[in-house]
Amino acid sequence: MQSIVYKNEFILPPVDEAEALRYAGAREGSEETRALLSKAVSLLSPLLSPAAAIAEVTLERKGDALLIEGVPVFSKALLCHAEGQATAHLFCATVGIAVDRCIRRSASSSLALSHMLSAVATERVEALCDALCLSVGGKTVRLSPGYADIPLSFHKDILQLLDCQRRLGVTLTESLLMTPTKSVTAIVFKKISRKDASL
Repeated sequence: MQSIVYKNEFILPPVDEAEALRYAGAREGSEETRALLSKAVSLLSPLLSPAAAIAEVTLERKGDALLIEGVPVFSKALLCHAEGQATAHLFCATVGIAVDRCIRRSASSSLALSHMLSAVATERVEALCDALCLSVGGKTVRLSPGYADIPLSFHKDILQLLDCQRRLGVTLTESLLMTPTKSVTAIVFKKISRKDASL
């Protein structure tokens, strides 16, 4: 298995303000909210350090487990999406530790700003994830640990397989939370049309 590491190589689109406001649970239209969003974008933009690792991995079904590069993961959701596929892609994406520090610092003076910063950072890492899925090619479906019956411990498997601590500085706490917090791990399957599946 060979992985590709990207550091500041994806040109992310401008912040999707509607999506950032959705993550913040805020209503559009309020002048105060728009000003807060604008400030959050301005503060975060120079601190973002998008980085990712992605690799194509082999899949094999063994009883109730899906073997990913030989690592067993017990999940009906994964088995369902892996049906008829011999490979998938694993990735880890992050926007960097400086973002976490900015969010923490702002909390001491403005919880509202800290909350908006977190929402913008979430939108940015999701935009990075979308770019990674596009790099796989074709239509894809992305699944992360914690979705449906996919165990949170799958985070650990992905980080180890991609050597994320060394390559990206992404680590896992004992409670299975990632640091930097604005990081995402996922497995990406290609969508197979009914026509393809029947061949």
